[in-house]
Amino acid sequence: MSHHNQQYPDGKLNAEDEGVLAIAIGVEEGLVRVDFGKPVAWFAVPADLAKEIAQSLLKHARNAAKKRGRKNTHWLFGKDLNETEASSDD
Repeated sequence: MSHHNQQYPDGKLNAEDEGVLAIAIGVEEGLVRVDFGKPVAWFAVPADLAKEIAQSLLKHARNAAKKRGRKNTHWLFGKDLNETEASSDD
């Protein structure tokens, strides 16, 4: 049964779905911080929102790298994200 409302704007995914989740992304002491405001085991988002989150993470990663004086290269699952950005399918 799908429940579409403010708590579940895209419907309830499964029995463990707790509904809307606030996500704050920023830089703290040169590290990227993702704050969910509560303990979170998992989250699911539509593709367009996933892209927005990814872009925000990249933006904050660049700022964090500058603050820590590190090379602006970011790694995720063994891939250089700078290369991934250049070949983005947006």
